[in-house]
Amino acid sequence: MNSSTSEMSAAPTAESTSLQKQENDQQEIDEDLKEASEVFNSLFSTRRPKDGWAGLSSGLKSIGKGTAAGVASLVAQPIAGAHENGVRGFFGGLATGVASAVALPVTGVCVGAYQMSRGVANSVEAMNSSKQGMMW
Repeated sequence: MNSSTSEMSAAPTAESTSLQKQENDQQEIDEDLKEASEVFNSLFSTRRPKDGWAGLSSGLKSIGKGTAAGVASLVAQPIAGAHENGVRGFFGGLATGVASAVALPVTGVCVGAYQMSRGVANSVEAMNSSKQGMMW
């Protein structure tokens, strides 16, 4: 009885295996989110603009980068898919490219509008700071 009890405790239970799988899955999701965040921040300008002009500049850059990334994805995804899986991969890449060609410019416009509004909102603070001799 003693030996069977120790054998049972040494073997992983379905519950512990399931819990370990959930922890591994969560860790993968966290790593993917971190990577996605880094890509997003490198593609779109999210720094706090000091005033309306800086917000306009940041917003236009985000719109331009989103549009350029969408066009690049539309071209690159089908090519990459074709290299990996032939004709089937081409069409899978084309679908991904089309989705990216829509999503990235829309995201650029949203980030751009947000940056422009942040710049306008920060203009009052920038003017007050400028009057006090402070520079950003």
